[in-house]
Amino acid sequence: MMNFNLTNKTNKVIRVVWDEALFADINGNSSPVIHSGIRYMDMNNSHPATSITPYSSLSDMVQPIKNIYLDNIWSGWKQKPILPNSANTKAELLILRNKYIGKRMTVVLPIKIGDVTNEYVFYFNINDFVQKK
Repeated sequence: MMNFNLTNKTNKVIRVVWDEALFADINGNSSPVIHSGIRYMDMNNSHPATSITPYSSLSDMVQPIKNIYLDNIWSGWKQKPILPNSANTKAELLILRNKYIGKRMTVVLPIKIGDVTNEYVFYFNINDFVQKK
């Protein structure tokens, strides 16, 4: 998942249109997203827009739906990390570094102000890959 803060610097209410939000991985494969407050079992349903009042902020997260799966009835829902977060050997870490460094992920957040919707595209360049401790 990717956490973010979004600040409304306008004097109007803005709305994040979640049904049109997307995540694209390093290979350009896109996926709809869920955000905070959405149950995994509802991930494929329509999600209401989130309103942000003038001069205020929203703290939220996005998670690609393609990374969420029902493991089984006993262990429940699981989520794959957006990027691998561990390697077993130094050689495996080097392979992961070579695969991901220099690549880019994208998040598209449609923001509606009044009757106008603008798509804000956020690019995340992968500059390093280190072993999670």
